[in-house]
Amino acid sequence: MKAFAIAIVSIALISFAIFPLFRAVQKQDASENLAFSCRRSDPDAVSDVLKYIDQGADLNFELNGDRPLDRAAEAGNVFVVRVLLERGAKLGLAKKSTGITVQKMLSGKNELP
Repeated sequence: MKAFAIAIVSIALISFAIFPLFRAVQKQDASENLAFSCRRSDPDAVSDVLKYIDQGADLNFELNGDRPLDRAAEAGNVFVVRVLLERGAKLGLAKKSTGITVQKMLSGKNELP
């Protein structure tokens, strides 16, 4: 009986140690998928962006120096830009590689709906 109790406690401790790591990996995956989806301009891009946000993606996650908002603006996807802004993405941060802001990237593109 004592061995059983020790095994249960060990499993519980391992679970508490592994679960946060698992959640961190899930968030990292969702953030990377969000970044890639923001470059898309197909009709499913918005629904995929919403899915990754709901999975806990970081709206200001940087992948190769670009944030999701930068990627959506460069792609000219104003619908994705709007979703990101409504969900709390930071506006006004310049793209690290060029120093250009989202507002400048979108100038000349369709207005935000």
